[in-house]
Amino acid sequence: ADVDPSYYNENVGTYTSINPSRDKKEIEIYKEAIALNKKIIGICRGSQLTCVMAGGKLVQHCTGHGIMGTHKIKWKSDEESAITSTHHQMQYPFDLPKEDYIMCAYSLSKKSDVYLDGDNNPIDIPKNFVEPEVVVYTKIDAIAIQGHPEYLDKEDEGVIKIKEVLNEFFIADFKNIIETV
Repeated sequence: ADVDPSYYNENVGTYTSINPSRDKKEIEIYKEAIALNKKIIGICRGSQLTCVMAGGKLVQHCTGHGIMGTHKIKWKSDEESAITSTHHQMQYPFDLPKEDYIMCAYSLSKKSDVYLDGDNNPIDIPKNFVEPEVVVYTKIDAIAIQGHPEYLDKEDEGVIKIKEVLNEFFIADFKNIIETV
């Protein structure tokens, strides 16, 4: 199920399918983790909910990401690796203050040619827009991974890089992530 767009002040778009009871339960868990100053990791839908919990919104529908394969992503360190893609919504942290998120990795190429909001209208995407793949949300101590690293071999370069980033996230602070990613 998709995250209910009412949590980021949008209507439910044509391609969006929600499960209010799931949202309520997961949001309660997020709020408890935030209140207890626990680190949070979100993968796929979890990354989208993490973005929303940090005050961001979602692209309610995009194309080209339900490929059940891999595509290249670029890390903050300029390294490249592969990640899987099986979603039709994506994080959109760009309306947040810059200090509230760190773009750790993004899709090397735009996979989608459609980015819709809750009114099924195209979102005005800036010229320098990138499709987020791994984002740290500093205000809620969370990391959001849009793809599915668990679908890849544990020796895959993308999995190794995600392990490095998660290691930094869980045992260090954001300053180290900024310097090493």
